[in-house]
Amino acid sequence: MLRRLCTACCLVAALLLCACVNLRDHDTPTGAVARDYWQGRLAVRTRAGVAGTPESRQDFSAAFELQGSPEQGELTFFTPLGSAAARIRWTATEAELQSQGQTRRFGDLQHLFSQTTGATLPIDALFQWLRGQAHDTAGWQVDVSHHAEGKISAVQETPETVTELRLLLDPLPAQ
Repeated sequence: MLRRLCTACCLVAALLLCACVNLRDHDTPTGAVARDYWQGRLAVRTRAGVAGTPESRQDFSAAFELQGSPEQGELTFFTPLGSAAARIRWTATEAELQSQGQTRRFGDLQHLFSQTTGATLPIDALFQWLRGQAHDTAGWQVDVSHHAEGKISAVQETPETVTELRLLLDPLPAQ
């Protein structure tokens, strides 16, 4: 538990540098279908604590670029100057995180997220949310009512943790 928390804190600390505006100016990658490509900013906040114990909190915020699907894709987080701070690539059978010159491999994307952030994000539902669909997912309350403005938020509450996810999507360039 402590090792996972330390690893997550190191990842979050490295990526918190991404908290400023994204200064990159580029087009959708060649051949990418608009519905399979998103860029913008994301924030994940996880608060954990059992009654009578101090609350632990992890916050992560970054500019991002995402392309793909739940089965295969790539997610890149950026520094304020636009260079890649971390990159996640995945297939149905493997996920890898490249950060600070190191590569870590995981069994799948869900395992990568839970091990590095302590949060269990519903990967399939997340892609539905990105498309503006309020896909029902056990334990999550999602708000896509402002999807047209590029805003998505979701919250998961359990007796031990509260996980908040907020996305602010950039408009895609005209094709």
